[in-house]
Amino acid sequence: MTTLVGIQGRNWALLGADTRIAEDGSIYQMVKGSSKILQLDDFTIACAGDVRAINILESGLKISKSTFV
Repeated sequence: MTTLVGIQGRNWALLGADTRIAEDGSIYQMVKGSSKILQLDDFTIACAGDVRAINILESGLKISKSTFV
């Protein structure tokens, strides 16, 4: 189970996530330097689920502000 936390103030935001990975009934620690929170261009994305999906998002996702206008 992934834990993601977000707190927003007037001019700031703070995101946090755990570093545990569960696979086939075993629990592992994420590799140092890895995160479930990604900064992609102007967006910050918090991810839960399969680590492979997080890696794909981190390496291949291309988004821009115009996508959401």
